Amino acid sequence: ENDRLIFAYFENVEQDRLYFLDSWLFRWRYTDGNGNVVNHDNEPENSWFIEWERRARDEAARLKWMF
Repeated sequence: ENDRLIFAYFENVEQDRLYFLDSWLFRWRYTDGNGNVVNHDNEPENSWFIEWERRARDEAARLKWMF
């Protein structure tokens, strides 16, 4: 959306969906192997929330695509 909204998706047994607005993670949607979904919205105090933001940025840098 006008280069402001970015979506990242990581899948293994679990699924992690990351939603960025203006380059900042605002939602991490976690789905476990049983299909249970938990949304984490704007949780900078959550170390896993910050870790997923870092992983997405690292992967974007690896792919030579920065946001």
